[in-house]
Amino acid sequence: MSVINKYLNWWNQFTVGFRLIVAFVAITILISVLSGIAILGINTMAGNAEDIRDSHEIFNRVSEIEIAHQQWVRDLNTFLIDSDTGQLEIELDHTSCRLGQWLYGDDRERTIAFVPQLEPVFNQLEDPHQRMHESAMQVEQLLNADDENGDENPAIDVYINNTLPAMEQVQQLLGEITATVNDHVITDDEMVEVAYTTRAAMITTFFLALIFILVTAIGVFRNLIMPLQKVSGNIDTAADQVSLASDEVKASSQSLAEGNTEQASGLEETAASVEQLHSMTRNNTESVSKVNALMDEVRVFVNETNDTLKELTQSVNQISEASRETSKINKTIDEIAFQTNLLALNASVEAARAGEAGQGFSVVAEEV
Repeated sequence: MSVINKYLNWWNQFTVGFRLIVAFVAITILISVLSGIAILGINTMAGNAEDIRDSHEIFNRVSEIEIAHQQWVRDLNTFLIDSDTGQLEIELDHTSCRLGQWLYGDDRERTIAFVPQLEPVFNQLEDPHQRMHESAMQVEQLLNADDENGDENPAIDVYINNTLPAMEQVQQLLGEITATVNDHVITDDEMVEVAYTTRAAMITTFFLALIFILVTAIGVFRNLIMPLQKVSGNIDTAADQVSLASDEVKASSQSLAEGNTEQASGLEETAASVEQLHSMTRNNTESVSKVNALMDEVRVFVNETNDTLKELTQSVNQISEASRETSKINKTIDEIAFQTNLLALNASVEAARAGEAGQGFSVVAEEV
């Protein structure tokens, strides 16, 4: 408890505005961290999905090439068995078949960029693939020559000793390509593990942010709302005092008016006495002295009334200043709420962009 009290005392020495700024910055950082974790996880899963897509394309291409070469071998074998089939209708150019287009085209560079380990395999594949097609050309030439001599054994020997071994080596290297790509691509279990790890990090960060926001809200209530309540109470007290002062000023004004009325009546009576009785000059002089004394008292009373009005004006100015401070504080609170809503809206937009992968993050955005 002593450590907590020490921390609270250290925290309370700062102004309310500074504490609000620190709280807002901390909340922004936590939300940014949460968003960064979500974006990083989504990008990782998207990259893994792209790798899986590219690997499937390679698998499909290898399968197509294997099927095409098996058909190529069957056609060559049929031509050997039945020379009456006529023209040998297979691709003899090693750069024009499906594998040749892959080996000598732009797709080879893209495949190596995706899986760099395939470069030596491609280099090894060129020689047996070329020998396989060249052996087919030799078979065709020998069969055409043997048609004249009636002997097919040389063509069969080339087929058995050259074509079939080259074909087996090509098939073996294609299998290595498939195995290498399979080792390079992330497995489904690893992809699920990445998704679970991202979700756990997002949930942990979300709860930390929620706890911090709750603590910050409590601190703001203690350090902002309570002083505002105190200021409001002081304003009510000052308003009561101003009301009492106004009543006193009103009473003083009524008394002053009554004194002025009495003074006018006295002056009229004095003037009438001067016109009517010259013999009462001395008495009139004494009356005038009394009137002057009364005027002095009235002047003193008026000065006191002016001082009271000045004090009233100062009180009103203090009340206006307190009202302006209250308005500034309310405006700061509204700005914090607006920024928080704006951050939640941006998080919802990012979740909508992420699609199904961002559904969990959309829930987090709604909670924020």
